[in-house]
Amino acid sequence: MDETKSASAKIQNYFGELTDTRRGKVTYPLLNIVVIAVCAVICGADDFYC
Repeated sequence: MDETKSASAKIQNYFGELTDTRRGKVTYPLLNIVVIAVCAVICGADDFYC
């Protein structure tokens, strides 16, 4: 087995089971929002207004 594939981690593996409690018309899947939020935190965002 290739070590690169066995060592990789997918965000979906960690956050894929989140329950989406948003109501009404949803434009973006919850996983997309989570990925954007994780990327923002990695880049130094510490509040909504960066």
